Amino acid sequence: MSNGMRHLHWLLGGIVALVATAALAGEITLYQHPGFQGRNITTGDAVPNLARAGFNDMASSVVVRSGIWEVCTDAYFHGNCATLRPGEYQRIDSTLNDRISSARQIGHEPVPPNAVVTSPPVAVVTPPPEDPRIVLHEHTRSGVKSVELTTGVRDLDSIGFSDRADSATVYGGVWRLCDREGGGGTTCVEFGPGYYDHLGALDRNVRSALVVGEARAAVAVPAVAPRVFLYEFPDFAGRSLSIESSEARDLMWQRFAARAGSIRVFGGSWMFCTGPNFSGECLTLGPGEYPRLGPDLDHRIASARLVSNVYLGMRGR
Repeated sequence: MSNGMRHLHWLLGGIVALVATAALAGEITLYQHPGFQGRNITTGDAVPNLARAGFNDMASSVVVRSGIWEVCTDAYFHGNCATLRPGEYQRIDSTLNDRISSARQIGHEPVPPNAVVTSPPVAVVTPPPEDPRIVLHEHTRSGVKSVELTTGVRDLDSIGFSDRADSATVYGGVWRLCDREGGGGTTCVEFGPGYYDHLGALDRNVRSALVVGEARAAVAVPAVAPRVFLYEFPDFAGRSLSIESSEARDLMWQRFAARAGSIRVFGGSWMFCTGPNFSGECLTLGPGEYPRLGPDLDHRIASARLVSNVYLGMRGR
């Protein structure tokens, strides 16, 4: 391929990515007081726990600029929840006022001109969450060994399962798995209900498992379009690249081949490969933050693609 064609290909890829971002990205702003007054927080991403942003139980008015959003009175999108369409909510009713703890986009809707919502959003009670339960799995030549947890374990060595888990099934609760005892270390990832066939940077490196929240079973809802961010250095530092479409066949076109040192996955199951066109060694990662990559992927990723809109995992190459 000529240099001119390569340049055109790169430009077209960038244009497509920008169009996809504009079409899919939603935005919501929460305000501390009625009438859009006081402190505020704006996000285009899901916020499972507003306490971490310093804005828990504070919102009294809302502006939805684009997208369809769900806001809930408890962390991790449960409790009393309301669906908000684009518009200005100058006041919210007592069910939600000063009680919103999580927010996420669940659909897409064009922004109507000058939309002002005078009636408060209606909150609906969601089903109670399942009791916390996780099963950690270890695949060996002789079969699969598993251990079931219903409470947090600060040191998995105490039950003979430290640095052994390579997959997990979460039946209830939100669990934080870490590479050090006591819920610390350089890599910690939170997992909600679902089956995770790979643990990414935590594969055979899990030393603690703690319950950090409740979560109802996963349901089929129109979710935010899955996307992934690649960062040049560990701990999400340096240049970054957002993959908004379903695949990036050759990161050379984005000048990011073999450059990623950390990853954030926002929705879906993504396969990352060391060769272009999904060749070489491949690993599948689900939603979460990966501040440091293992030797299989660290500064080796050359292509990536969305495997599923939900995290199902893939053990085979």
